[in-house]
Amino acid sequence: MKWEGELYLELHNGTYTSMSDNKKYNREMEVILRDLEILSSYAGLINEEFTYDVRSIREMWYVFLID
Repeated sequence: MKWEGELYLELHNGTYTSMSDNKKYNREMEVILRDLEILSSYAGLINEEFTYDVRSIREMWYVFLID
């Protein structure tokens, strides 16, 4: 089967495909924030004096996801 013409995705509410750079940077930021949480957890296990800054990390996620 070969499709000709434009695809109209009626229920597609995501970022426009022409905004591929935005998608790429969003994915990179998700990975960075995930890694930050993982490394912070490990640091807390290794060093009891390390404080996992939940408030700051949560704020970063909030700013990234909402703004």
